[in-house]
Amino acid sequence: LSADSALNLLIVHNGTDCTGFARTLHLERGSTVAVVEASLTDPATAARAAAEMASAAGFVEVRWGAAAGRESPVWRVIDDTGSGDDAALPRAGEVLLVTGGGRGIAAECALEIAQRTGCKLALVGRSDYAENTELARNLQRCDAAGLTWRYYTADVADAQAVANAVAAAQRELGVISAVLHGAGINTPRLAGQLDVGALNRTLGPKGPGLRNILRALDAAPLRLVVTFGSIIARTGLAGEADYALANERLARELSLFAAAHPQCRCRNLEWSVWSGVGMGERLDRVDALLRQGITPVPPEAGIERCIALCRRADLPVNVVVAGRFGNPPTVRLAPAPLPFLRFLERVRLQVPGVELIVEANLCTDSDPFLADHAYAGERLFPAVLGLEAMLQTAFALDLRDDARRPRFENVRFDRPVVVPEDQSVTIRIAALRHSPGHVDVVLRSASTGFQVDHFRATCRFDAQVLPAEPAAESGAPPVLDPASDIYGPLLPHLGRFRRLRGYRQLSAEQCVADIVSDASPYWFGRALPGELLLGDPGARDAAIHALQACIPHQTVLPVAIARLDIDAAAAAPSWRVTASERSRDARSLVYDLVITDADGRTRERWDGLVLRIVRDCPPPVRWPLALLGPYVQRRVAALLGASPLHVAVDRGERQGTDQATSRLLAAAIGVPVALHHRPDGKPLVSHGYHVSLAYSGGVALAVAGRRAVGCDLERVGERLPTHWRDLLGLERWRLAEQLADEHAEDVDSAATRVWTSLESFKKAGLPVDAPVTLGDRSADSWTLLRCGRFAAATMVAAAQGVDAPLALAVALEETAEPVA
Repeated sequence: LSADSALNLLIVHNGTDCTGFARTLHLERGSTVAVVEASLTDPATAARAAAEMASAAGFVEVRWGAAAGRESPVWRVIDDTGSGDDAALPRAGEVLLVTGGGRGIAAECALEIAQRTGCKLALVGRSDYAENTELARNLQRCDAAGLTWRYYTADVADAQAVANAVAAAQRELGVISAVLHGAGINTPRLAGQLDVGALNRTLGPKGPGLRNILRALDAAPLRLVVTFGSIIARTGLAGEADYALANERLARELSLFAAAHPQCRCRNLEWSVWSGVGMGERLDRVDALLRQGITPVPPEAGIERCIALCRRADLPVNVVVAGRFGNPPTVRLAPAPLPFLRFLERVRLQVPGVELIVEANLCTDSDPFLADHAYAGERLFPAVLGLEAMLQTAFALDLRDDARRPRFENVRFDRPVVVPEDQSVTIRIAALRHSPGHVDVVLRSASTGFQVDHFRATCRFDAQVLPAEPAAESGAPPVLDPASDIYGPLLPHLGRFRRLRGYRQLSAEQCVADIVSDASPYWFGRALPGELLLGDPGARDAAIHALQACIPHQTVLPVAIARLDIDAAAAAPSWRVTASERSRDARSLVYDLVITDADGRTRERWDGLVLRIVRDCPPPVRWPLALLGPYVQRRVAALLGASPLHVAVDRGERQGTDQATSRLLAAAIGVPVALHHRPDGKPLVSHGYHVSLAYSGGVALAVAGRRAVGCDLERVGERLPTHWRDLLGLERWRLAEQLADEHAEDVDSAATRVWTSLESFKKAGLPVDAPVTLGDRSADSWTLLRCGRFAAATMVAAAQGVDAPLALAVALEETAEPVA
């Protein structure tokens, strides 16, 4: 063929190695090439071949067989996570014969095998190590690793030279039990530039070279023969027609030997290019291949994969090992139809069983839920639907039966996906399968040019059964209406996302809440598939909403989950979420959640949900008492560096029973407590806590800590200055005046703050006449008063159901700088 020939080509053969060469011709010339394998004695072959050519476009490869009929080869992913064994690997003291083993990827693999097994190395190559720097350096590495080795100069295409080298190796080193044949020559040139001499030089080290080695060896001791072929034999590559043919013949040579010697494990590894080492690096083609979408194999990964594939007895002889290899038109992958799911709208890339990249357009017409999920005036793609999108993609790639019982690990919500009103935004979800049931997924957006991972996670399909969880202790439930106290004042969510129905327990660090689940609201446009693998996203989002009541003065958003186990196999009409705080700092909080259904069965476990504080919330006009306790606890802890500290606020009277007071303390501490009193009336509880109680206007305040603590609560009422001076004393009245003057506060509020602070100091055990000074005032109107090593944090707030503002104070010993 001339160099500029664009003639279409039909090849009919009965098993000849020619398809790699034919693929390269197609890639070089752009002509139609049809390769038909069939019996040349079958009268129907000519007609079939002519029909194939007549209908062909691009590259076509088919096989006609008497039994199977017409077949077309496809690539299938091999599960390489199966159990392996070391039975075929060389043992300590045995010899691994390595051709081409002084340089390149064969040298890297041989060195690692020898170090792991303790075998000796017989290295055969054409180069003289005295004249080849790379070879000399690798032999020095053998010495540094303490290996026993010999190097023999021989051209594997020369049968006699090979026989001499093998004989010398057996004489000097011992029995050869394994062969790693990595020899090869590659001089890229177009097919039209080839001549017989160039072709034979490329062919010689591959199939003929392997044949020379195997003939020189006694096959009986051989347990492993590994050859290093090339993916080019299967894909073709412009300028590599002879190299494709050479590697195709190598594959056939080893297959014939494997069929004749079933006791020997044979593996032809058809590599893609490696990075930093090997033929692709020597030919300076790695960068060019990268531009074609071909990702080099990292040396460490290639070495590990080589050994792992040698340890597997259940694999075919010929295996392609590659990173991303682009989308060559000469390769057909095994078909993998995608399930009919919302976020699998368009396929950008699909390598069945390996990688899947899909896109979907988000807008309010196709995704009406966006109108119900806004923050700061912007419509946000919810994190819970991000989990659904990532799971749909991972499931489509892995196609596990247990998709509704996934585990998410290392979940990150690093950047929100904003969908402007009356506009659409494209999201792109990319999934990469590492092993069966282990898929890494990222979600990107056109708004950032698909250059940022907005969400990411690892999906595992373990079909785990979630353990049963003990039911949470429940006293009198806090009076709190999420419809008016949470949604609106704290959370802007509407419609489908308003699922929080009430609380059974609530404190700054723990909560038990009820959620209604409803799969009936349509989430997507009527023409789109509505199936949700994870069930109701609104209920799942509400599990996060429940935590907002634990931080009622700040808005928090989810940014990470260490692990999330879900059992969505069956719908549940209602959920109960039990959450407890694991840790916190100035910017974030970490919670663990357990979600159960009405039957008490665990449906979800969230370990390490990280909530990021994104803004301070303005205080409500009137505080719900159930939210006042968590708010006071967090602000006092932040102002005074107190940990642990527990606060509860609820309806109550001083004349209330000890049982009611015990329930209040239990709500504060989070565990049942037994209340006792000292003769002077000071309350005492178990578990090593110091406690203090206060009552005013039908409201009860309970504070518990590991150190001395005091609290007080008083309604703010109007009094004449003379009355305040008589009540507080002259010095403390002056303190109240100073507080009112510096903080622009009315004198009644300031005086009541001073009074509650004095009472809290007294309950903490300080002398009644200890000097008290005015401290700082925070932006949200908290004021500090100090008494020696102690400080009291005070505030005035209006509360629901109380006819006058309440002043409260909590006093304890300062141990750290304020954190917020």
